[in-house]
Amino acid sequence: MIQLKQSVTAKLLLAMGVACVLASCEEPTSFEPPPPPTVTVATPLVQEVTTFQEFTGQLAADKSIDVRARVQGFLRTVEFEDGFVVTGPTESEEGQVLFTIEPEPFEARLSAAKAELAQAVASRDLASVRRDRTKQALEQAAASEIEVIEREAEVAVAEAAVLAAQAQVDTAEIELEYTTIRAPISGRASRSMVDPGNLVGGGEPTLLTTIVQDDPIYAYIEISERDLLEFVEDAGHRPERPSDEEAKPVTLVTADGEEYSHRGRFDFAETGLDATTGTLTARAAFPNADGSLFPGMFVRLLVPDITGEQTLVPEVAVQRDLAGSYVLVVNASNTVERRSIETAQVVDGNRIVLSGLAHTDRVIVNGVQRAFPGATVTPQTASSAPASPPQPPASDSDDEEGTP
Repeated sequence: MIQLKQSVTAKLLLAMGVACVLASCEEPTSFEPPPPPTVTVATPLVQEVTTFQEFTGQLAADKSIDVRARVQGFLRTVEFEDGFVVTGPTESEEGQVLFTIEPEPFEARLSAAKAELAQAVASRDLASVRRDRTKQALEQAAASEIEVIEREAEVAVAEAAVLAAQAQVDTAEIELEYTTIRAPISGRASRSMVDPGNLVGGGEPTLLTTIVQDDPIYAYIEISERDLLEFVEDAGHRPERPSDEEAKPVTLVTADGEEYSHRGRFDFAETGLDATTGTLTARAAFPNADGSLFPGMFVRLLVPDITGEQTLVPEVAVQRDLAGSYVLVVNASNTVERRSIETAQVVDGNRIVLSGLAHTDRVIVNGVQRAFPGATVTPQTASSAPASPPQPPASDSDDEEGTP
């Protein structure tokens, strides 16, 4: 039985050896290279586009006034609600009352000042009568000339005392008026910084509240020297409003990426660049009647730069390395070539190409990872749909050129 099993095993091994020998005698298999990779190509879009210069700025109120206690006393009442709009003075009415300070001490000072004024007036009148009597006595040789001069001096001193007393009365009236604190401008008031019953104005003017007038509201930006030169070259004037007809509308974009519904205008620029930062401070004004913009907000300003026909390629087609930006194109023999390009900003997902591409170039827009310069590919033309009207660009942190 054991010998039978050994015989069967030997026959199997012999058959396998013969099969291997026969297989080695067959012709070797030839290598067939894979077909060229398929890529999607498209010619650059050429359409009218408005490019924008982008600046980061911060909003500030048109006016911001600290309301302070101008006299020392105990705060009696707070006459406004925190955060509400208060009314400033007009041609016919005074500003809205915000605070009152106890007026009794100031009323007493005013009464005392008026009493001193009355005494000074009486002394002046008496000095005047004495002077006149002395002059009459001089005519009758009953008084000397020196006595007349003395009487004249007494009248002058009395007149000065009247003026001093009148000044004390005026000061007391002003201080009494300061006990009623009114809104100096119309605007939104912050919260009351001091509660009634506290002593204010002791040692220094106490801050009571702040009133902010934020319609219009201003956006302040810092313009670099390079961007300033480009702005002046394109606009033909400084970044300040020469006239409503010539000024370019400025678009404001808030931190959530939403465009503000109203357009603004540049209305101010500093006289020169800051020697430390090398930038110029400029300001754009925006209407803010609904109060939707708040002082202190960080915003982006989009200033129209150039409107005209531009060459655009999809942003996904643009590659970057140490040599700069480039795209891969497919030539007439379906060979991939590298084209260095000069780019500007992104508009609706398309990158503006300033130079380096012809309108007939076939740019690889899909399958870039399967292509490299010198490789042969199988190009497929992308379906070209008309681009939507250009809109102001969103923030693009990858911009290397053309975006301030």
